[in-house]
Amino acid sequence: MRGRALLLAALGACATASAFAEGRSRATEDVGDARRYSYTLDGDAISFELPLAAIAADLALSGAHPVSALAEARADAVRVWADARSPSERAAVSVNVTIDGGKIKYKVLSTGDAGSADATLAVAQKVSADARAAFLQAHGYEDANGLIRPAHATLVAEYAPLVKPLADALSRPLEEPEAFAARALSFVQAIPYERRSEAGDTYRRPLAILDGDRGDCDSKAVLYLALVRVEFPEVSTALFYIPGHLYVGLEIPGDGTRVSLDGRGYLVAEPAGPGRLPLGQLDDRHVDVPIVDARAVR
Repeated sequence: MRGRALLLAALGACATASAFAEGRSRATEDVGDARRYSYTLDGDAISFELPLAAIAADLALSGAHPVSALAEARADAVRVWADARSPSERAAVSVNVTIDGGKIKYKVLSTGDAGSADATLAVAQKVSADARAAFLQAHGYEDANGLIRPAHATLVAEYAPLVKPLADALSRPLEEPEAFAARALSFVQAIPYERRSEAGDTYRRPLAILDGDRGDCDSKAVLYLALVRVEFPEVSTALFYIPGHLYVGLEIPGDGTRVSLDGRGYLVAEPAGPGRLPLGQLDDRHVDVPIVDARAVR
């Protein structure tokens, strides 16, 4: 439960101030094995289609951080390792692992010296740590100094090709990156905001956001950067974490606030919405708030 609580504390209060976007409409229609989404926003009309199978897969992956499943994966890995030891090792040192409130508890008993028990416990804990890392990677999460959170940078790259139909609908011929980035930002900001704490700690992946028409700050940040990446893969982007919020940056021309990272200057953007803030402008509540972590999207 600790990982879930930390995730809620870090990303559970990301909304920017404003009402839902005026003049926005949305309709959906299933067409064969795809779902068509039709929008009007700021007088523009766009439509695109996503495969129903991809939407269903995204909905299955979206959700709360799987605390129980993670604990079970770690415990199972230790049990498999313990059972795979030689008969003499098992007879000399027994290993029992249980789960209590999402935490792993070890009981190691040795028929010999205490050093054998300590050494066995150290190996068991290493097996558990490796299983934890593998589980997080397989499920799209990462450990950021003890905070379990979605692996946002990895998800941006993963979802860029999947959101191409929307990127194509938003793009214009021979358009510069900054114009597309501004239009895509308005689209993502207009998606109704959903507080993580009000949605059962639900993290929505990009297709789940589009299908459910709602998402919070980090969910919408991944969708936005995936749109920019698939349309302009040469544009460097970044994720900036502050307490309770996540905003992004793009290495493109434009006026406004810039944040330096790895020798690059990123123009900031607030995809969370529903506030319609332009490129280069942060919500007043986030100005001068120290950045606690930053990741370039490779």
